[in-house]
Amino acid sequence: ERSKPNRRARQACDVAPAGAAVRSRLARRVAVNKTRAMARDIRQAMAAQAGITRRRFLEALRGDSARATQSALLERCVAPNADTVFGREHGFSSVRDIDDFRAAVPIRHYEDLAPWIGRAADGEKGVLTTESPVRFWKTTGTTSLPKRIPVTPASAARMMESFLTLQGTQLAYHPEINERADTVLVTHISPKAIKEYLGPGRIPYCSTTEVPVEVRPGHEPFLAPWMLPLQNVVEDDAERLYFLLCFASLHDLRAICCLHPSRFQTVAAALDRSWPRLVRELADGTLLGEPARAPRPDRAAELEA
Repeated sequence: ERSKPNRRARQACDVAPAGAAVRSRLARRVAVNKTRAMARDIRQAMAAQAGITRRRFLEALRGDSARATQSALLERCVAPNADTVFGREHGFSSVRDIDDFRAAVPIRHYEDLAPWIGRAADGEKGVLTTESPVRFWKTTGTTSLPKRIPVTPASAARMMESFLTLQGTQLAYHPEINERADTVLVTHISPKAIKEYLGPGRIPYCSTTEVPVEVRPGHEPFLAPWMLPLQNVVEDDAERLYFLLCFASLHDLRAICCLHPSRFQTVAAALDRSWPRLVRELADGTLLGEPARAPRPDRAAELEA
């Protein structure tokens, strides 16, 4: 009889951890579902804004609107920078239309602009733009040394407008790509940690395709699942592209995007060269030789068929 209370106590101790584990799993599941719903809402909001931006862009090009649009854009670029070093040297205060601008600012090679860009990169204020650069884009250096392209908040905002216009056009023809975060494989995006900085202000210097991705914990569903792991892959571009292709091969892709047409050739060549390795890693559940997911011999066999 004396053992009965002890037995009941042991049973209560066994039930309590089990109940806590169940509650913990349920809480995690609820949190994941909420995050997925939030990600879906954000995609829909972005799609709506992209549609608005695309319509605005098309309306700005209709009939005589195109010339007025270009004039307004020129004004937004020239007027705020009239009192910069470059603006004063080129008479920006007297520029009223495109003909004035053409006369004041001749077409130049990068090397001709490099002295002003160098001064801005060294931290001097008000050289090319009133706004200080927040980043310098680094070109690939295919034909010469890598170039430094200054980016200001205003130019970044215009770049985002261009991106939304492009996205709005894609969604107008293929709305299905907005269903999930993993419908599109963007093969030219290859985020890495920033390694170079310019000037005393340590302005980030990297290529447009290598900007690191930062996501708050719990918001991972906002991105394609291969984006964050890609940042930890070796520097070799061929291996990084293979990683993308191998990772995405288990997802229901609707599109593959490339920045340049030549990238499609690179993708096709990478698949042709790495096909046996990719199929083997699908079957084994590995990525770059390391265990990373459940083995999928069924998917491997399907691709080989």
